[in-house]
Amino acid sequence: MAKLRFIVVGSGWRSLFYWRIAQALPERFELCAMLCRTEEKAEKMHREYGVPVSTSAEQCIALHPDFVVVAVNKASIAAVSTEWLARGFAVLCETPAALEEDALRALWQLHQQGAKLQVAEQYWLYPTLAKRLAAVRSGALGTPQFVRLSVAHGYHAVSLARQFLNAGQQPVRVTGRSWTERSSKRIPAGVRCITAHWWKRPCSSTRWNLRAAARRFWILTVCSTTPICAAPTPVCRESGAKCSTTPCAVWMPPGSRCAVN
Repeated sequence: MAKLRFIVVGSGWRSLFYWRIAQALPERFELCAMLCRTEEKAEKMHREYGVPVSTSAEQCIALHPDFVVVAVNKASIAAVSTEWLARGFAVLCETPAALEEDALRALWQLHQQGAKLQVAEQYWLYPTLAKRLAAVRSGALGTPQFVRLSVAHGYHAVSLARQFLNAGQQPVRVTGRSWTERSSKRIPAGVRCITAHWWKRPCSSTRWNLRAAARRFWILTVCSTTPICAAPTPVCRESGAKCSTTPCAVWMPPGSRCAVN
């Protein structure tokens, strides 16, 4: 596979990740330049990280990169992406692709007209989430009817919801709520759920139930009315089974109240 050469527009925290990728995979990627807004920032990035830098868009264009990474502030992503697409470059833009609906629709229209635009929405590719997505897509849950997320915010959550429901670009109904009080709610009879947990500290020091989102855990629940097999590490309170500090899939019998102790 030929090495891909690219430039990064922006010099913030996210920009450096692309530099690290190029450093880790030199046989696959080459960062030609990081386009900075000021000479001071360019000097700082080069001095501290050894990044090849530039403050001239024309100079970056002359490098003939295979694609352009847009990693600027959120308010500027759509405009900067449009600018580089208009120059004929393939663009990988950071999230969110746009803050306003009109700007997002404009980018979508450019994409439909043949512009090469990819949004760096990566949550569904995380290994722990990819495994859960594979379990859902395997048919173990039947056809999912809804997804409840407490694993990501905003546009990341929307992307995950669409992936788990296999919604594609179809219109969907999205509802949200927030709460701070702990409460317990029984699962409706006949409903089985796969619940994925990611604990930030050992289970022995935390408690969790289906409605207690005030805690700092990441919780993902996908439910269906189709029966599924028991998972290897059940954590139902009634069963008395021990919890685990690793992500797991949980089978919860109808009417059970599940918790991690």
